[in-house]
Amino acid sequence: MSVQLKAACLALVSLAAIISARDLVAGRRVAAVRAVTERSIPVGRDWLLATGGAPEAITPPEAVARAALWIDQAMQATATAERVRALNQADALLTRVRTSRPATPDVTLLRMRSDLVRFGGPRASTFAALAQSYRQAGFLRQQGLWRLAFAVTYWPSLSAATQQAVIEEAIWLVRLDGRLRPVVDQLVAGTPLAVTIQLRLLERLR
Repeated sequence: MSVQLKAACLALVSLAAIISARDLVAGRRVAAVRAVTERSIPVGRDWLLATGGAPEAITPPEAVARAALWIDQAMQATATAERVRALNQADALLTRVRTSRPATPDVTLLRMRSDLVRFGGPRASTFAALAQSYRQAGFLRQQGLWRLAFAVTYWPSLSAATQQAVIEEAIWLVRLDGRLRPVVDQLVAGTPLAVTIQLRLLERLR
């Protein structure tokens, strides 16, 4: 699997992995945001982005979802000014969340996505944020594939502790839901993780 294809997968997976199960119980508006995000309805997306109001007037769960929409908007922007505006909107929303509740992996991962779009690739702070997200939550059902897709793309740049955390989460995802096995196998194909994960999964069968 090429680096370009993995990068594309990274972007696609991120669209379906922006809201934690905890946030979904916060209200109908959050559920609506998630539905629009996952189905990628252009009209709905435009309406949500245009009707958000001031960041301080938006609840933290909805702010997380809207921030993801703005980052996606930035990814698709063709003009620099449009991209910068979208990222600034996302940053304002994420700042709102960070000041109102303890740090959570969903916000940390969105900060990573924002950096990737803003700078065109990861920086040292991006890898530090990935490590932080694993300290916040070692296993994530929804964002786990996003972390795996990112990790296999930039594997040599990760610390040994982060690499081990990635492996453990990949194995956990497959054991949690066997339907994810083909996705995980495709993501790790041709990388140092492939053999390690295969052997670990075989151990369970013995």
